[in-house]
Amino acid sequence: MDDELDLGRYLRILVRHARLGTAVFLLTAGAVLIANLLRPASYTATATLFAGGPQYQWRFDSRLSPNTPVNVNWQKMFLDLAKDPWFRNQIAAQVEARFPGKSIGEMSVRAGKQSLIHIDVTAPTPQEAAKLANAWAEAFANQAEKLYGATALSEPFAQELKRWEEQYQQAVQAVEDFKARTGVGISSEGAPSLEGYEWLGALGLELAERSRQLAAHRQAIANLQLLKEQLEQARRQNSSLESLPWQLLDAPTIAARGILTHEVVAQHLNDAGALAGLLEAELTAQQAAASALEQRLNEDQARLAQLSTELDRLVEERNLARENYLTLQRKVSEIEIENRVEGPLVRVVGEAAVPEKRASRDWPVVALLAVIAGAVLGIGACLIAEYLARRPQ
Repeated sequence: MDDELDLGRYLRILVRHARLGTAVFLLTAGAVLIANLLRPASYTATATLFAGGPQYQWRFDSRLSPNTPVNVNWQKMFLDLAKDPWFRNQIAAQVEARFPGKSIGEMSVRAGKQSLIHIDVTAPTPQEAAKLANAWAEAFANQAEKLYGATALSEPFAQELKRWEEQYQQAVQAVEDFKARTGVGISSEGAPSLEGYEWLGALGLELAERSRQLAAHRQAIANLQLLKEQLEQARRQNSSLESLPWQLLDAPTIAARGILTHEVVAQHLNDAGALAGLLEAELTAQQAAASALEQRLNEDQARLAQLSTELDRLVEERNLARENYLTLQRKVSEIEIENRVEGPLVRVVGEAAVPEKRASRDWPVVALLAVIAGAVLGIGACLIAEYLARRPQ
């Protein structure tokens, strides 16, 4: 087809202008070779890094093994990192800061044996090459430590640790403030007769006292009811009232009122109706007192239950804050001990020596570049010559 590329046509063009193409090819290739020969001498120095991250992850939790192996090819990881433009720019900036206004050379990275990484730096003089190679190696190690080292790893945990430490202290203070304000939860020493209520504090002691008072009133009510029944039975049987169990009137709450005493009973032993009235009056008074105590006791129990629930919530928040604080504290300690045991992720193990020989030129590559450049310009010259020859005058 007419639109298809006619290779034969282009070959004929090259043949027609072979002299021109050959001349341009030779001149270009020669210029490339001469330029490479005239290029100033350079020297390459090599510094060596050891890429040995942690072999174990340390754990202070007794439920876990003390350490677990870490299966990471640290050499490959940092060699891949060295290819990242951002990482190279970061370490280049560190080197430039050490040598302001000066050339920082050309840096390349290659793998060594096992975990070694070689930093090759080319510079115009042997001394510059050695200084720059060491500077590049230190910058590489520093930047790797910033990204993956113990400081970088522990920083977020340390920040969280500080935050949870503050929350834990606030939670502890909240519990103490609650106890001081309400009395609930404060141990009451020196009250052996109130066993089981000490943890409730002042309100609990009041609750215990009212419970005992209520029990005493109920006992007095039972005594009075029994005396009423015995009195009624004695009236029906026309028996002597002196034989009734009047000692039941010795109940503490009855005696405390001082109204229905043994002297009063002795004065009315011949009047069963009067005694019945006295017993009924005392019973009514005891029942009224018991009812008031029971109502107050129910109110106190409800309030105490509410305060106890609030205290439980505050204690739970305190315990949670403490658990988080201790967990983060262990994690930061694990990272610190790991760094002390394992050392930095990347460290300089071999400083660059001053090179004695110039950096050898890669002549096969130079020759290939010369051939490619000569061929491109030679073909271009032939095509231009053909175009000019066919252009209408």
